[in-house]
Amino acid sequence: MSLAVAMALSASAMAQQAATEEPQIEKIEVTGSRLKGVDMEGANPLQVFSRDELTSRGYDSISSFLRDLPQASAGTFNEIGSTAGNDGTPAGSAGVSLRGLGSSSTLVLVNGRRVAVDSFANGADTFVNVNTIPMSAIERVEILTDGASSVYGSDAIAALRYDSYSDFGSDVNPKLSLRYRATDNLILRASASTGFRAPSLSQIGAGKSLGFNYISCLPGQPFLSFCGNQPVEIGYDEERVGNKELDAEKSRALNVGMSWNLTDSLQLTVDYWRYRHTDIVDYDSITTLRGCLSGDVPVTGSEAALGDSFGCVVVNNELVFLRTGFYNIGSQETDGIDVNLNYRLDTNYGSFKFYATGTKTFNYERQLTPDSPKEDLLGRLSGANEIARPDLVADFGTDWRSGNWKASLSAHYASSMGDGDFRFGGNETVKSWTTLSGSLGYDITDNQSISLAVRNLTDKAPPYASSPTNGYASSVHDWIGRLWTLRYTVSF
Repeated sequence: MSLAVAMALSASAMAQQAATEEPQIEKIEVTGSRLKGVDMEGANPLQVFSRDELTSRGYDSISSFLRDLPQASAGTFNEIGSTAGNDGTPAGSAGVSLRGLGSSSTLVLVNGRRVAVDSFANGADTFVNVNTIPMSAIERVEILTDGASSVYGSDAIAALRYDSYSDFGSDVNPKLSLRYRATDNLILRASASTGFRAPSLSQIGAGKSLGFNYISCLPGQPFLSFCGNQPVEIGYDEERVGNKELDAEKSRALNVGMSWNLTDSLQLTVDYWRYRHTDIVDYDSITTLRGCLSGDVPVTGSEAALGDSFGCVVVNNELVFLRTGFYNIGSQETDGIDVNLNYRLDTNYGSFKFYATGTKTFNYERQLTPDSPKEDLLGRLSGANEIARPDLVADFGTDWRSGNWKASLSAHYASSMGDGDFRFGGNETVKSWTTLSGSLGYDITDNQSISLAVRNLTDKAPPYASSPTNGYASSVHDWIGRLWTLRYTVSF
């Protein structure tokens, strides 16, 4: 649209001048570029991928594309195979987690509308199952990576968002976004915001979940008064339920970046980002046990006397029953940098577009409870689900088009990591992983095309990780080897 307007204005000016001077026009040159110009770069960092880009790189599903996305692979991506997970996750589901802040904290929209979440995923949490979105229905995928964003573009955005929930309460969150054109070819941008996530219905009203737990009775441990005569440890029945007193999870986000057209064919964007996520909702027994010691929750001699409250049942100075549930207890913080470089080259042999994009994470710390030490999770597998957080993830490649022919060659890289918390056999490192993909296509008519794409051209196996039960880091590595896709497309 902007190119058409510019041409119309130029034609009008030339016609007006010709009526008086009739100048000699030696040359008129109109150029275009597929690169995103700085005029298209708004105050918020946005990446757009067309369906052609996804299919040319061999992706056959939204989940496979999002797993390789640098902004997601620096965090987490969970997928369950043919059987349901022991955490209640539906079989065949996948959830994306931008920046590693959690799949429940990543908003997924289709045509501007929220996608319904999978019920009771991750035990009692919820997330959007991106495997329910068919690849054939996608025109483009837009990735907006700064916090609490609801508006694209604009030079300055000052927003105040108010949300009210009948079963939870209300919350207010401000956001400020700025965009400054330093030169004709350089845009500077920044945004700062707060956000929140209301507790899910299952976290507020989860039904009873029964289990068995232990506390240590060794000298110096905090709950010795519940051990009776047990010298080492004591086991007790534990009941977990929802908590109607939960507060919202909170977040703060900062993004500072630039978009620079170095030449008419070369563009560089760089964005520094930082997130802090607090009051994370999680199950916790320790908080209830401490409440029993301090008197904040009741201690009774029978389960019936406890009623519906969180609390402890103690018989003969021994803990026999604990009712606990969700609390706002956790926090996590991460920061890093995104870099995107695009270059277009037109030759007698066709047009080439070269690209390189990557995310370098500087820090990822998590604190399970306010009293627990901070854990540095960057560059290693961690937790019971063995979530991988490589510090560098990158994609680079080239797209080519000449007439009706088109082709692409791309590479995906994930850096090495330390093996997980449950490693065995002396394995300490999960090696870095690089895979190649390619495609060749032909436009038969204006609305018909055929293409052949190959993911993982060299059939490279994922690097060995001893800690997960499946032997590889499924949150960033794919066990499927070379994958061929022959596609015939008709547009109506």
